[in-house]
Amino acid sequence: MIRYFASLFLPEAHPFTVARSSKWPAVAREHLRLHPRCELCGGTKQVVPHHVFPVHAYPERELDPGNLFSLCNANSCHFLAGHLLLWSAWNPNVVEDVRDWRIKIMTRMTKGPLRPAEMEIRRQIMENDERMKREGL
Repeated sequence: MIRYFASLFLPEAHPFTVARSSKWPAVAREHLRLHPRCELCGGTKQVVPHHVFPVHAYPERELDPGNLFSLCNANSCHFLAGHLLLWSAWNPNVVEDVRDWRIKIMTRMTKGPLRPAEMEIRRQIMENDERMKREGL
């Protein structure tokens, strides 16, 4: 049973791994240069480019910048939002879900004033929202 619960939270290889284009590393680096923060939590640790439409199902979209969305592994945002807590699953509504969750995070009720770290996360989320508006995402 412990192994089952650990498997929910420990990253593992994606079960539908496919051969990647030799151009993928450059595309991934460029995406992370332009979008270095996790779109859900605003963090900058272990951020990865997530394919909205997965490569195993849509190989022609592997290098499409419009199919990439920054999520982090540090806070499990990639696992939660991108894969809905199951690595073999994918979330076709990841962009909309992340926007909805960010609004919930920004407007949640708190007991007392926000701590500096919470204020920083809100500031980062607001910056990401403004950037996404400017870029038409």
